[in-house]
Parts: sequence; structure tokens; C-alpha cells
Amino acid sequence: MKNLKSFLLIISLIFFLNIIFFNFSYATLYFIQNQEGNIIMITNLDNVKDNYLKLGYTFYILKESESFQKSSQPQTIFKPEPEPEPEIKSKPQPIANIKIVDWTNYPSESGKYIYVEGILQNTSKIIANYVRLEIQALDKFGKLVSITTCYSDPTTLNPNQKANFKTMVTSNPKISKFNLIVLCD
Repeated sequence: MKNLKSFLLIISLIFFLNIIFFNFSYATLYFIQNQEGNIIMITNLDNVKDNYLKLGYTFYILKESESFQKSSQPQTIFKPEPEPEPEIKSKPQPIANIKIVDWTNYPSESGKYIYVEGILQNTSKIIANYVRLEIQALDKFGKLVSITTCYSDPTTLNPNQKANFKTMVTSNPKISKFNLIVLCD
């Protein structure tokens, strides 16, 4: 009984495979390909391929009596030209000009930190947003020891407006000078 079930399963499998390959070998197949080159559909209906042609897809034909193994190179029926990307031209945004009016540094009472504080001014005619400072602590050879950042108070500066800044840098005996860089968006 077990052998009979296995035999019938093998026979039915051969029968269905034969039907599948027999039908495909005598049909005209259209391979529908998207812009990325992926085959998204295989059909033998002309009316379906016409709808996809209007949408800009590429088609390849597998003609009658050809098989997948014998087909060397599919024929292209239609391949649309890609539309050029629209150019986005934007005017460069002006950059605010923030100057350090005055600044100083001094050690904390414990000696573990160095306070760096000062005054900034927006000398441009545009609003400066997210105004911040990068404080670079340098050794006597100009090599970087540490970097600390802080925001101005207020962080948004109108034209000619002034702001304060204050931060603490961890004290290090290697530090001999500071380099302050103003950043804004």
C-alpha cells in the first residue's frame, strides 16, 4: 500500500510537470521588467502587456517553440528612455557672521576646571540660529588636548544682538592656550 501511494505520487508529479513544461514551450511569453531591471511579471496575454507599456515598463519576448534552455538572448520590444531628473536650483543661504567681542578664562576654586566665558555679537544682517562655540584646549606645541562645546545665551541672535557664553573645561597641566570657534546654522 505504501509503495502504491509513492508510485501514484511520482506519476502525478511527472504528469503535472509535463503539463507545465508542455504549455510553456508553445506559448509566446512576455517578460515585464521594471526600471531597476527586476522581472515583475511573466504573461502570455497581449492586453496585459499593453497596459504595462503605457506605464513605462520594459518587455522581453520568448517566442513560440523556444525553450528556456535554448533562448540565448531575449528580444526587446520596447524600452522607454528614462526621464531626466529635474534640476533643483537653490540660492545659497547667507551665513551669519558671529564675532567674539571679548572672552577670558580662569581656574575654578578647586582647580579641577577652567572656566571659559565671554561675549558674542551677530555682526551680519541675518538671524543666526543655534549659535554655539567649540573650545579647543591646546598644549604649548599647538596639539589638541581636549574639545568642549557650549551654546550661547540666547542661542538665536538677531542682527547686532549680543549673547553670553560660559562653560567649564576639565583642567589639564598640558593646556597652555585655547582656540575658540563660533558655529551657527
